[in-house]
Amino acid sequence: MIGQQAGEVGRATKYDPGFCLVVRELAQRGEFPEAWAAEMGVTLNTMRNWSRNQPDFAEAVVIAHHLLQTYWTRDLVANRLNPNARPGLYALIARRLPALYGRNPIDLVSWLVEPEINDEASSPADVRMIAAIRSMTDQEISARIEVLRARRAAEKQP
Repeated sequence: MIGQQAGEVGRATKYDPGFCLVVRELAQRGEFPEAWAAEMGVTLNTMRNWSRNQPDFAEAVVIAHHLLQTYWTRDLVANRLNPNARPGLYALIARRLPALYGRNPIDLVSWLVEPEINDEASSPADVRMIAAIRSMTDQEISARIEVLRARRAAEKQP
């Protein structure tokens, strides 16, 4: 039996290592996290807690996210020339998968070539900023630092 037994102190847990397979299978069929939670009979908040506390589940969620992106990328590619394709599908996918299709998508090729950029960054804008800084010469960086110092000095004056 999963969870708390009668008379035990504490909170019951519904976590089952088999849920790792559930999220991967559902993502492979194009289902979003809300469907994963519904299938397991939990809330998104519960899944978030599991991701923080169960390393195997956290890894499964990352894999599931990649599977989900792959499913919808293939669907978009298959329907790119179809005049009867579902209207608004791209907008929906751009909202659901913003790292790939949103206004500031991550450049996956750069991320794969220089993964340490992603480790330092918390957003696609950070990735671009770090890449831009790394492409600058020492002289360019020094010149920008001087511009920033001058601006700060001007801001301090009344």
